[in-house]
Amino acid sequence: MIHVVRDIRLSGLLLGLSLGALGWFFLLSPGFTDTEGPHGIALVLGGLGTLFGLPVFLNFLAAVRIRHRLLAGEGVIGRWPVRAAGIAEYQALQRQYGIGNSWKPSRAERRDGVEIVFGAETLVIGGRLLSLPTSGLQSIRGIGFEAEPALTLAIVCRAWVKVGSRLTPMDEMLRLPVTDIDEANKVMAHYRAALAGTVIVRPDRWRSRLRAGIVLTLAMPVVALAGWLWADGLRAGDRQGDGIGPLVTMLVGLLGTIAAAVFTLLVWFLHRRQRGGR
Repeated sequence: MIHVVRDIRLSGLLLGLSLGALGWFFLLSPGFTDTEGPHGIALVLGGLGTLFGLPVFLNFLAAVRIRHRLLAGEGVIGRWPVRAAGIAEYQALQRQYGIGNSWKPSRAERRDGVEIVFGAETLVIGGRLLSLPTSGLQSIRGIGFEAEPALTLAIVCRAWVKVGSRLTPMDEMLRLPVTDIDEANKVMAHYRAALAGTVIVRPDRWRSRLRAGIVLTLAMPVVALAGWLWADGLRAGDRQGDGIGPLVTMLVGLLGTIAAAVFTLLVWFLHRRQRGGR
């Protein structure tokens, strides 16, 4: 599961440091031409951090907004509370019967209890979030009830983990105590239909993003070429010291091409999965 509350803070901190490094360079580098020593390091690290950190931050920001909407009751399929005593009893039964569970309640949840909330494609437990395969790489792949030792909604979760030099899918069981069978039945019916492909949530989501990714992947090399031509023109006129604009333009174009290509491949993968591909 993605811990969106923690991850938005970390990604925001890293993005802030990257923007700070860029700001330090632009404020203290005379004419933006000093690219050696600390100034050059600040430019490279700040530029890379901003280029790759901004999409990550925006992704977690979108997840935080989804969480807030669900907790406010918007688009909820089913929800039920689990009190602190219920969590303690449930964990004791699982230990007694040797049942594994990827759900590890936080200290605050063990003390105060937690609410389990399901939206059309997203599960929220406290600060953590898990989605259908159509909207995330860490995803719900199966769902069902277990009656013993306590009524449980058992969810097969798939995450991509690094094994050696490769990313490998790995499944684990997320078991949640059920305190409202009617709400759980609604969740079961909806998610089984969504996993079977008979219900497609937000069918146009990935199509528009795929088009945007293709456009960016084609446009970024043009930006890099423009930077190279700009620099070539300055060299021809013996004006290499006339600013760092060409270098920044080339870097943005080259790194933007890589980022746009990765984004497009990821969106294509999720679009294919939404349409029934595995």
